[in-house]
Amino acid sequence: MTEEVFGGDAYEIALINDSKGYVVVLDSSFNTSMVSFDPLSGTQLATILALEGTLISDLAVNADKQVYVTYRDSSSPGIRILDGNTDIELTSTPINTGLLPFEVVILE
Repeated sequence: MTEEVFGGDAYEIALINDSKGYVVVLDSSFNTSMVSFDPLSGTQLATILALEGTLISDLAVNADKQVYVTYRDSSSPGIRILDGNTDIELTSTPINTGLLPFEVVILE
């Protein structure tokens, strides 16, 4: 896979299974997006989150295939959780972390 497929710099990857993963992409305007892709074919599946002026710095996946996304919006920082099988966000608002989250680690 190349960064041209995603339209920017790919810097964080989380795999759900052999045929699905997520990547965070930083475009030339410094906007971030979270994109699903097929690791086997190297194709982009969908744009899951597209955020202007907001930085996603990390992704992590738990055993239930839930994707934890650091959401670095200064007015509402926190962790957003998505279902890795359906791409549906499970959190209605980011889980408050107080400060801008940088990294998330899943301990199971």
